[in-house]
Order: sequence, then C-alpha cells, then structure tokens
Amino acid sequence: MKKLLLLFVWFPFFSFGQTINLENVITVIGISDKEIEPDWIELGMTAKETENIKKESETVIMENSILKFILSLGMDSGCFSVDRYSADTKYRYSSGSKVNLNKAYLLKVNNVKLLDTVIAKCFESGMDNLYVNQVGHSKIDSFQNILLQDALISAKLKALLIAKTMDVSLGKVISENETFYLGNNQPGLHQFNDYRLEEVTVNAYGIQNKARVGSSISFQKLKLAKTVIVKYEIK
Repeated sequence: MKKLLLLFVWFPFFSFGQTINLENVITVIGISDKEIEPDWIELGMTAKETENIKKESETVIMENSILKFILSLGMDSGCFSVDRYSADTKYRYSSGSKVNLNKAYLLKVNNVKLLDTVIAKCFESGMDNLYVNQVGHSKIDSFQNILLQDALISAKLKALLIAKTMDVSLGKVISENETFYLGNNQPGLHQFNDYRLEEVTVNAYGIQNKARVGSSISFQKLKLAKTVIVKYEIK
C-alpha cells in the first residue's frame, strides 16, 4: 500500500516536469502571398422564353447550338450545365397554352484563350446576362505548398533574429498553425462591377442604364496568401 501511495505522489511531479514553460517560448508569424493568372473561368448566363408548347423550344435549339460549338473546340460536354430552372404555364384565350421558361447556365472554360470566342458564340446563340461567376487554377494545391514553405522560412528567420538579439538559443518547434486565403474566386463574386459584361451608366437620382459593350472581359488575378503562427522553444 505504501508503494502504491508513493507512486501516486510521484506521478504529478513527473507530469509537471514535462510541462513547457511558456516564458521560454518565442511566437512568430510568417506570411507569404502571391498573385496568379487563373487558368479556368466559369461563366454564368441566363435564357428567357415564352413559347407555345406545341412549337419546338428556342431555348433547346440555343442549348444544342452552344453544346455543339464547345464540343468543336475540344471542350467536354460536362462543362456546360443548367444551374437553375423555372417554368410556369400561362393560359390565354387568344393563343392557347404558353410556357414561360427561365433558365440559368454555367459554362466552365478551361482554356482562357478561348474565352472571347466562347462569349461571342453565347451572345450569338441568344444567351443573355453573361458574367464571370468564378475563376480558379488547376494547380492551386501546388501553389499552396510553395506559399507554406515560404511562410515557414519567413517565420524561422524572424525567430532566429529574435533569439540572436536576445542572446538565447532557438530550440525545437512547439506548435505550428496555418491559414490559407484565396481571393477573387468565390461563386457569384464577379457578377457586378468590372466583371459584368455590360456597361453601367448612373444618371440623376441613382437611375442606372445598362448596355452591353462587347465580349471582352477583364478580371483580377487570383490572390493567394498563407499565414503561419509558429512557437519555438528557447534555451
């Protein structure tokens, strides 16, 4: 019984001896950022139609035209998809049954050099309200790893500088936390301002007139940033 009691009394002292003294810790922040050109762009667009149900839908004709065109460019058919869809039937005494269709589409262009060509074809086919919905890069994970390495190097250099100035030795890493920021790629972020494919003119009393200005698009680069918080033990 005495041996068991001595064991319990000794154990807390052992645990306490393994605790790191927070006063002997250096906490540093390392930051690395980069801007890159996106290599894929997702377009959003809409189509509206009021058509007699007995007649072939103009929307279907338009969809087939765009699909055939992107296939001719070597793009996958899965790049063109329906995002939202609504329809309601209107009954009129004079013209019979009609259907109001509202469709929204997404078109992912994996080659940015084809962007103007694709946009021109979409307008030509009858699509309306084209905008850049999302942008991205196929090698985003590789860029993240490079940024992480640079941020860690930055943090270590800061820690070494602090240790040298304080005339102490830098010990092992106690902990490391990281965050990653990817700007200008959120869905729907580019539906307005410089990303929208139309010009906005503001008149008196806040009235806005909009007019399409062509198929060219300009958009910001992707902003990447990695932040690390590293704690080093000092001797």
